[in-house]
Amino acid sequence: MQDLAIRFNGDGDTVFDFDRMVEGKAAEEQRFLINVATSRNTVDLYEDKGTEMMEMALSGAVSDYNTAAHAGNFAALDTLLFIGAVSDDERMNSDDYVAEASISPMEYSLGALHYTVQLTFNDGTSTSEDVTIAI
Repeated sequence: MQDLAIRFNGDGDTVFDFDRMVEGKAAEEQRFLINVATSRNTVDLYEDKGTEMMEMALSGAVSDYNTAAHAGNFAALDTLLFIGAVSDDERMNSDDYVAEASISPMEYSLGALHYTVQLTFNDGTSTSEDVTIAI
């Protein structure tokens, strides 16, 4: 699977990189991160796409480490379930498919959530990225 690359540069500077493609694990990681940062019920084609992370950041629902961890756990689970529901068997059985995910809080404030996202693929390898979800 090959996709157009997206540069995740943080607040207000996440853009398509039309000069680069991603594939394999990088494409699956990008697919996972896009779903985490997408607000639920904003994609007409897939009503289950996305998470409630942005709404939680905006509403001030994340007020301590426990609520930040709770938001991360649900976003990881929601994303794994959504991606599993829209993936074909060939993709799900590839070494590049995300088998496990954790989203652990680093910092939280009104309007911004900072997490470490760790993804483990079917072949047992893993990646870890620091991600900010902000308005």
